[in-house]
Amino acid sequence: MTLNKTLLSKIFMRSAQPMVLTSSTGTVLALNDAFTDLTGYTSKDLVGKPPLAFNFKSRANQTYEDLEQALVDTGFWEGETLEKRIDGEAIPCWVKIERIDEKDDKSGSFLYLGSLKDLSDDKLVERNLYRASNYDLLTRIPNRNLFLDHLRKNTYDANINKGQFAIICLDLDQFKSINESYGMRVADDILLIVGDRLLRNFAENSQDKTFIARIGGNEFAIFVNNLYSKEEMFAYARQVQNVLAEPFNARGKPITLTCSCGVSHFPSSATDADELMRSAQHALSIAKESGNSSVVFYDHSMAKKAQEQMQISSGLRRAATNNEFELYIQPKFSSEKKLTSAEALLRWNDPVNGIIGPDKFIPILEESDLIHEVGQWVVDEACKLATKIHALGLKDFKIAVNISQKQFEAFDFYKNIMKVLSANGFDGDKLELELTESTIAQSPDFVAETLGRLRKAGISIAIDDFGTGFSSLASLSHFPLDTLKIDRAFIKGIGAGKNSENIISTIVAIAEALNLNIVAEGVETERQLKFVLNNNIDEIQGFYFSKPLPYQEFIDYISSLGFI
Repeated sequence: MTLNKTLLSKIFMRSAQPMVLTSSTGTVLALNDAFTDLTGYTSKDLVGKPPLAFNFKSRANQTYEDLEQALVDTGFWEGETLEKRIDGEAIPCWVKIERIDEKDDKSGSFLYLGSLKDLSDDKLVERNLYRASNYDLLTRIPNRNLFLDHLRKNTYDANINKGQFAIICLDLDQFKSINESYGMRVADDILLIVGDRLLRNFAENSQDKTFIARIGGNEFAIFVNNLYSKEEMFAYARQVQNVLAEPFNARGKPITLTCSCGVSHFPSSATDADELMRSAQHALSIAKESGNSSVVFYDHSMAKKAQEQMQISSGLRRAATNNEFELYIQPKFSSEKKLTSAEALLRWNDPVNGIIGPDKFIPILEESDLIHEVGQWVVDEACKLATKIHALGLKDFKIAVNISQKQFEAFDFYKNIMKVLSANGFDGDKLELELTESTIAQSPDFVAETLGRLRKAGISIAIDDFGTGFSSLASLSHFPLDTLKIDRAFIKGIGAGKNSENIISTIVAIAEALNLNIVAEGVETERQLKFVLNNNIDEIQGFYFSKPLPYQEFIDYISSLGFI
């Protein structure tokens, strides 16, 4: 069946697709209602005139001449254009133009049918996706993804033009405590204020192409162009710290924070964008370890240390699988020099390097998920060794085990401790768990509840390295504790000045006020021993009596003293 022109005309006019019919020279012959709805142009505006709505020259990478040539060669062209409504508003469109067999009655030339698709909604989705992919949802500033894009472009330019710039990664110190103390809304408000302060003070009206992003959690990054010397970078980082040191007013809460900064520099730190970012973040991790408000510059020795840590980290997994860990035991003695208990200390017996000291591997172990598996093994093995010692006649002998913060905070920690005691038939009152001050400072209610449950099982709780954290008398009294262990740094300071001695006396007074047992660890000299004995210390631990020993050497040692 052949369709007549009247029917074709009705189909053209009633189509929901915006369409326009033109002559071979581009003169508009007809347009439909959908075209009018999209552009605002009517037949009266366009028929008999050039196609004003087809703004060909605004098309990216496509000229009017290219379009004409495509229609001559193939009779077809399609592409994205930026059309204009009658009121001047730009409309992104996908346009198809094709030659049709029907000829113009007047000129006898071929006709061309143009159809348009409004891409406005698609473009809005694209913009929203771009914002979601490249901007932080909370602060509305660039995120890590966009920061890395910016960094890669500038690294490319700087490699060509021999430019220099710095990256400053900063992390808000003690931010976790804000979340726990005031809640998520206050914490989010602080992050919003931080982003705003950084933009207002360092990015707006900046002449040095400063670029600021939130790259995760409470961590931000700043790209600063044209920083050349370490002095300039240090001064800039300190300026950032000063801006953020101003008190925050978040939902009526006056809060003061500090931040730590890690800095890397192009080209002295690295010439690759991803490596520059890793360098700045590595420097930041060291800054945070150094203490609040630290600024650390990346240097290549850090890369060597990081590589060593990676080797240790991978070696630890092998060590756990191949049973390369063992416990050494260091005795504790009463003020009357009687054996009272001992501390079980983890050692790594590497088949190639021999015994690896705890200072090299325990911090890495505590950062990994492996701490849960190894920590459980330590408690289990300590109970087994203590059981052997009990069988030798020391029925009241108690074994102490260090518990990391990550291990303690695990939801099944209490259950796992109980499982070890049950599996070994071990009495809880012969086990002591040593925690750091920083561990008990986190989530006080959770800590108090967990410690209370452990105490009900007879397990003793000791605070290790006391005096190096931030515990107050009030906070200590909140927890069910048994023992304070004076940090070895204070013991080492005995005789070197009054500060350490005064601190020890204060700790003893705190312990007495709370009715706690007190242990001096790190006692090595006669002078140190004499001082602690004169200050009502209950137990003494240190090289003066014995270094940590493998199990059999420990047994031989206490046997030589006549305890078994």
